[in-house]
Amino acid sequence: MLHPPETEQAARYAISFVEPLFSLSQRIEIDGQAKDSAVRYPAWALFWYAGCVSAIMRTLPDADPWSTRYPLVTPPLSSQARNSSTPRFGSWRDVVDLTPPVRDDIDTDMDLSFFSDEISDDSAKVLVAGPRGWLTTANVLADAAAPDGEYLFSVGDGALRWAVGRRRQYAGHGDTFPTTAIIQAATNATSIIKGYDEPLEAMDVLVQREKFSNMAYVPIEDEF
Repeated sequence: MLHPPETEQAARYAISFVEPLFSLSQRIEIDGQAKDSAVRYPAWALFWYAGCVSAIMRTLPDADPWSTRYPLVTPPLSSQARNSSTPRFGSWRDVVDLTPPVRDDIDTDMDLSFFSDEISDDSAKVLVAGPRGWLTTANVLADAAAPDGEYLFSVGDGALRWAVGRRRQYAGHGDTFPTTAIIQAATNATSIIKGYDEPLEAMDVLVQREKFSNMAYVPIEDEF
């Protein structure tokens, strides 16, 4: 099937990224619907995830090391890691350049606990492809997961959550741009699937408006 799901479903999924008060049953339902959409419409989901991951990653400062990694290095993905002790890209150690740990147990550190769950190699590849644009990101995601919609959801969702987490280190918890980007990417994916001209201008305007300057990247000198 080529007919994509309703944008309202994508909007609810997007809101779940910034709304912490959804109940467990709501979150299970929302994620289940997104997964089902990827299974039923994998081509649409590929463009959707590529679009929103790329948009969010392109708003990071150009000086951010997550913006300068090469997406096809395997393994290890840690060739450009800040800490030589980092075994691979995609662990909590890749975020302590901006946010120092305040607890010995990362699982109980309010600012780092999310990153204690490492992402897969495939999600990491998609994540670091993001700054190079949606098409490169889509190609990397396709190589990793297409046409398996269930695995595509796993890879895309993992990359997207880490992209949102990295941006949140700059913007704080009240940032609504990820919601806007996820919804706009759904609209773009629908247009691409239906054969319309690539509707990228609106997203590019959003990205340029929300992009952080290089002055925003102020790494911490300590090693953890």
